[in-house]
Amino acid sequence: MSYPNIERLSTDSTPLFFSWLSNTALTATASISGDAPQAVSGAITFVRAEGANYIFRLAYNINDRPALAGVVRYAITDGLVTRYLSLYIEPACVDDEAESGSGSVSILSVFAGGAEGVITLSDMVAALEDRAGTFQDIASDSRKLTRAIRAALRDLPSLFDWSYFTRVYRFKTTAARSIASLVYDSVTGNATISNGETTTWPADAVYGEVKIGSVRCAIASRTDDKVVVIAISSRPAANSIGKATWSRSEFSIPEVRRIQSLWEEASYYRLEYMSPSDLHEYDSIRSSPASPVYFSVAGGARTASLRLSPSPLAEKSYRMIANIAPAPAEVFRDVATVTAMAGVRTMTITEAKPSWVGTVLRLTSNPGNADLGRQKIIDGEFAEWQAVIVGVSGTAVVVDAAPPGALAGVHGLVSSVVDVSVTMQTFFENLCYAYFCRNHRHDGLAEAMQIADMTQREAQAADSMANRTSRTDRVPMLGGLFDMRPLSQL
Repeated sequence: MSYPNIERLSTDSTPLFFSWLSNTALTATASISGDAPQAVSGAITFVRAEGANYIFRLAYNINDRPALAGVVRYAITDGLVTRYLSLYIEPACVDDEAESGSGSVSILSVFAGGAEGVITLSDMVAALEDRAGTFQDIASDSRKLTRAIRAALRDLPSLFDWSYFTRVYRFKTTAARSIASLVYDSVTGNATISNGETTTWPADAVYGEVKIGSVRCAIASRTDDKVVVIAISSRPAANSIGKATWSRSEFSIPEVRRIQSLWEEASYYRLEYMSPSDLHEYDSIRSSPASPVYFSVAGGARTASLRLSPSPLAEKSYRMIANIAPAPAEVFRDVATVTAMAGVRTMTITEAKPSWVGTVLRLTSNPGNADLGRQKIIDGEFAEWQAVIVGVSGTAVVVDAAPPGALAGVHGLVSSVVDVSVTMQTFFENLCYAYFCRNHRHDGLAEAMQIADMTQREAQAADSMANRTSRTDRVPMLGGLFDMRPLSQL
C-alpha cells in the first residue's frame, strides 16, 4: 500500500505525518535518489487517534533528505504490513527573509547543482594565468583576472538569451491580517493590536503595509506580536483607534532578465504581467486583499522586487519560470580545515563563512603539507573528494554528498562555482581573457576579441539545440532587449 506523493523544498524541515491502522511500533528505511535503503535517522512517534486511524509523526532529519533535490522513497513497516511514501525534494535558495517564514525566493541566486563537472573561480583564474603567461606580481594579477571573470559573468546574460539561465523559483505569500481594533499613536508611531484580539502581526510584517483608515502605512519595525512601528514617512498625523488591514504584496527575487510565467501552484492560475506604473494605478483602485491577478517587476542592483496585485489575501505557493542572472562568484580561494565522520554530510570547518553556501569544497591530496596540498587542488589534482556546500551555521557545514571516510583536520580549498553550462565554458574563458586584455594587455586585445566572437557563435549554436521553455509574448524582457552584436562591435 502506498501514500500519495509529497513535495517539499530542500529548506523545509516540516515533519511528515501519516496514518496507520493500529498504535504499534513502527520502523522505516529511506532510499535517497535510488541509493540503497538505510534506516531513517528521524524518530517515528505516535501523535493521536482519529477514529479507526492512528496518526504518526516522522521527524525531519537532514540525513534522511537529499541536500538539494531528489526523491526519497520511505518504506514504513510494523513487521507485518509495509507502506511506501515518496517525498520529492525541490531546490530552494538561501533567503535573507527566512526568519519570516514567507518569501522563500532568494534575494541573490545561489548555485544549486552538484560538484561534478563544474568549474570554480579558482579553476578559471588558474586557466587564465596559464594562458596569460608569467606575471611579475602574481597576487596583483590574480586580482585583475578575478575582476575580469566577475565582469564577464555579470555581462554574460545580456550577450544572448541563454537557455541555461532559465530557472524555476518558488515562493509563498503571507495571509493578510484583518484587525478589528488597532490603536495608533502618532507621537511614537506605535500601532498596537488591542488586548483580547487573537490576531497578531506576522513575522514578516516589515515587508508589508498596514492600511489605517484610508492611509497605507509602511512598517519600520516589528516590536512583538502585538506592536509594530510605522515608518516616519507614512505616519498619519492624528491618533486613532479602529479597524486596519495588513497585507504584503512585494517579494525580493534575484535579478531577472525576463519572467516567462508566474502561476499559483494549487489552482494553476497564471498571473498576467502589468507595467509598474499601470500596476500602481490598479492598486489605487483595488485596495482590498484578494487573489492576485497581475504582477510587475522593478529592477535593482543584482536584485529585483516582484509585486503582486491585488495584495494576497491567503497564504499560497507560487512558481516562477524566469531568466535569472548567474550566481555571483564571490569566494576565490578560502582555506578550510575539515573534520567529519564517514557517511555524514555535516562536518566541522573552523574557517567556515556564511558566504560559502553554493561554493565547492575540495580536499587536498597531500594532508601532511597544507600549502602543497592546496596548490595541488589549484592545479587540478583533487581526485579524492569534492562537494557543494549547501548550508553553514557557525563552524557546522553541510555538503551535498557525504565524504567516503572520516576526516580529521584535513586541509581543503573553497571556491565559488562559475555558474555557466558546459557548452558555454570555452566561450566564457575566452570572454574573460578578452576582458583582461581590454583592461591590462592591449597588445593582445584584437586577437582575444576575435577568438571570443568565434566561440560565442559556437556556444550560441550549442545552446539553441537545448530544449527551450515556451515564452509568453505578453511579458517583455526587463532592462531592454538583448544586444546580439558580436563582442568586437560592442
